[in-house]
Amino acid sequence: MMSSGKLLKPSRLSTAQQSKNEETIDILNEKINNLVKEAERVGMEGAVEKAQGLMKLCDQLKEERESLRRQNSDNHWSQTAELAAAQEKQMEVCTVCGAFLIVGDAQSRIDDHLMGKQHLGYSKLKGAVEELTTSRAQERGVFRMNGGRGSADIAGRSDKERSSSRANESKGRERDRDSERRKRHHEERERERQH
Repeated sequence: MMSSGKLLKPSRLSTAQQSKNEETIDILNEKINNLVKEAERVGMEGAVEKAQGLMKLCDQLKEERESLRRQNSDNHWSQTAELAAAQEKQMEVCTVCGAFLIVGDAQSRIDDHLMGKQHLGYSKLKGAVEELTTSRAQERGVFRMNGGRGSADIAGRSDKERSSSRANESKGRERDRDSERRKRHHEERERERQH
């Protein structure tokens, strides 16, 4: 349903149209019930094909009934949504913490928000992120200015020294694990001897 590049809103049903739909639904319900009874009776008499034909007609009437129900239901929900939108207060999002704030709210409520845990927490996080970003940018600048050598290199530790230090730490952890394994193994053997 396009008209000059814009979508048309589905037209809302008038109250008269809704009540007409309700009457039609009642009539369809009565017809469907009668057709089902007739199909059962005809089926019991042995006219299976005629019963199937009646059931197909019954299914078509059910589809028509559901279509009318959907129209009335859609109209009800669109009216409810419009009413809710009209009653809704103007809101804005706090740029620090993302909370919804009422536009033109009392100053005391705004102050309460600004001193609240959520707002203060996000404010601290935002400050910390800015600090980290700034310090990282400065480190990258130092790194580039020194021809690819980082601040640790400038402080006197070479890559080789850092690598050696990491290797020693790793070996120390391995020794500790091996010692633990030997100790557990020894304890298990002692328990086996005692039994």
